[in-house]
Amino acid sequence: MTFRDLELLGEMEKPRTQRNAYRLLLDDISRRLARGKNAIIVVDGDTGSGKSTLCMRIAWDIDPLWREDPETAARGLIIFSAAEFTALVGYLLQGGEEWYRGRFIVFEEAGAGASQALASSAAVQELGHQLDVFRQWQINIVFNMPSRDEIRSLVYRHAHYVIWCRDIDEKSRTVIARWKKRFRTENRIAFVNPYLARANILDTRAPGALMRVPWAPSEIWEHYQYEKRRFFEELNKRSLMRIVRLSRVRGDLSVSTMRSQFVEMAKQIVPEIADKLDKRVRRINTERDVLAELGW
Repeated sequence: MTFRDLELLGEMEKPRTQRNAYRLLLDDISRRLARGKNAIIVVDGDTGSGKSTLCMRIAWDIDPLWREDPETAARGLIIFSAAEFTALVGYLLQGGEEWYRGRFIVFEEAGAGASQALASSAAVQELGHQLDVFRQWQINIVFNMPSRDEIRSLVYRHAHYVIWCRDIDEKSRTVIARWKKRFRTENRIAFVNPYLARANILDTRAPGALMRVPWAPSEIWEHYQYEKRRFFEELNKRSLMRIVRLSRVRGDLSVSTMRSQFVEMAKQIVPEIADKLDKRVRRINTERDVLAELGW
């Protein structure tokens, strides 16, 4: 039996069935949680295809904390870097808080996020160990990342659902996506269309179930944008401080390569380096004056 032979898939392209496909995903995750297991979801797609809003919509629809206290959810349950992820794992290993048990965490790809965290096989192996900690705590993770070759083994070892975001529909304020679920036989693991999984058909070539997912509500989206801005501000400050430290040995990172208005911007962003920048600028100006007197 092939994908086209299944009558239950015949209507899946219609809008009402696309909504049902998202409901099927939520129901499938909920049944998994009811059995005392956690859920790991990998969300893939191009930039601007709606990955972030889809990730938070799933967490919003399943985890009541995201609806009851979106500010706390954004502060404690959205992760932007491998360092934050590792810090949370260490915190849980030391006892942590019961508050985290059963929660939904969104691991964003922003900055030094999921995609960069998995740039090597060693990182993938380390993350695999960390995911075991989350499994013990029954913590659920929605990974927003490109499905690169380096993480293929991670997906097949740990992920329970894979979602591909195709596009956004601004008119209906929905994300158009397809999803597959983990399907295991005695000697094979694969991700297949959930309707095929119901019929015990292992056809990995068939596309995932087409669904339309509403955008994340504005309550959580605003807090997410705020936390993301904070993350990038801290990231930028540390980058500027590294530039100051390296400017003596890296000519391309010297303040001599910055126009005065950008030096002033840097001093405003990181007041701690203002004195150092002023000293570097004065030294550079002195060197220029000396060269000018020599006619260079």
